[in-house]
Amino acid sequence: MKQYIYKAYGMGVFICLLIFSSCDLTTAVDDVEPLYTISADEAIYDEKSADLALLGVYSGMTQYGLDFPTVFFVPDIFLGYSNAGFYANNEEQLGWSSNNPILTGSIQHGAYTRFYSLINNANWVIEQTGMLSDDIFDTPGRRAEVIAEARLMRALATFYLLRAYGQFYDTSSEFGVVLRTDPARYEEELPRSSVQETYTAILADIEDGIANAPENRGKTFTNKTFARAFKAKVLLYMGDYQQAASEAKAVIENPGSGFALEADYASIFGPHDSPTLFEKSEIIFGIPGVETPEGTGVGWGNFYNGFSAGVDPVYFDMVNTGTLTIGGQTIAHDGGRVESITDPFGGSLGTPLMTKYSDYTTDYEMHYVMRMAEIYLIHAEAAARASGMVTPEALSSLNEVRKRAGATTTGGDGFETYPESISLSEFLEAVRIEKLVELYAENGENWFDAVRYAYEDGGFNSGFQVSEIKATATDPNKFIFPIPQTSVEVNSLLVQNPGYQ
Repeated sequence: MKQYIYKAYGMGVFICLLIFSSCDLTTAVDDVEPLYTISADEAIYDEKSADLALLGVYSGMTQYGLDFPTVFFVPDIFLGYSNAGFYANNEEQLGWSSNNPILTGSIQHGAYTRFYSLINNANWVIEQTGMLSDDIFDTPGRRAEVIAEARLMRALATFYLLRAYGQFYDTSSEFGVVLRTDPARYEEELPRSSVQETYTAILADIEDGIANAPENRGKTFTNKTFARAFKAKVLLYMGDYQQAASEAKAVIENPGSGFALEADYASIFGPHDSPTLFEKSEIIFGIPGVETPEGTGVGWGNFYNGFSAGVDPVYFDMVNTGTLTIGGQTIAHDGGRVESITDPFGGSLGTPLMTKYSDYTTDYEMHYVMRMAEIYLIHAEAAARASGMVTPEALSSLNEVRKRAGATTTGGDGFETYPESISLSEFLEAVRIEKLVELYAENGENWFDAVRYAYEDGGFNSGFQVSEIKATATDPNKFIFPIPQTSVEVNSLLVQNPGYQ
């Protein structure tokens, strides 16, 4: 089967080469007659062509239609703090709201195949660039950087697949994802790897990124700091808390040039009328939205416009009135962050809108893959879990994020930093809530946190339950998406997730 590389035009920052392959698609590549194609093994022959092909890998994470971003905004609907908006008009969308996603959803299939297309694009770049010699590249070390950036994107796509479609919370589970580390040259059936095998593959790609990725050639490209931060996050998900804490601490203490907490929370997410949006020190790595001179809003923010998703009033109530009582103090969850990144009136739609991604009038949008605040919160949780107690370092990391948001240190009630008297269980709940406020609507992070916490606290059988947040979330089998049925049907080795057979 011949492999091709597409030239894609008019994609704003991602005017680039796109590698096309089947890779878990239901339509065979041989049935497609693309325009403007060249053989993949002829397309990468020097530094410029390698960089163009690499841009094709990055473009796989931009927003095209509804199918792809579902794995990022639907988890917020699962948790109940976002709603399906006016778009909730069929069985699939209503299923999201009740934590019962249906099996045959075409939207879920689109997201699943898009990730594998990105992975296959990365595999071609890795293989073909690896065949070149260093002296072909004008920039010293650029060959290794291209490969490292592609491997980091492959790791990211694999991680997102694992979270959405695999039992990511249990390293002993057989239900990982199908691993693809070579370009697809023919129709090939592969079985699912275990969760541990999936994490091992992700970490191998990350290690190459740590060793060889660029320091910082722009926040819209993977880099060494992202590789180090991403490693800490993966280790946290694996339950390797000691190493996760160590890696996160190293990033906090030595983040690299151009990386730091922004002084003001709201300033991270604007302005939307300037590309300076992509230059903020807070951003470790992000994907820019599709730029449109007409201001039509076709990027990530388009999904929080009230039709696909909106900010549920339950979230406003939780943030604005929620408190934890610690050592006699009544400590508020937030002091204004949510108001700074939402439109509570919802414009003409009458539903609260999320404005982290767009103000719905201008062009520049950013999908925040990782921010510095997340690293502080990863460190806080991992350090506490690893030590079995609230260490001063863990408490400091949590409070740094709160202080940036305006928390005071007077030791009174209200939006305060957490005191040294906080217990371990109180602290872990405080970290989860802090992430719920700080990272709301970013990658569905809050849903996956709730699932991790519940599994860690008794394997879904005791302790903290996801249903404490979302009453209908009682079936752990429905905590992840089903493998799309169309993919199961074309791969006899692909086993469906439990509860969806």
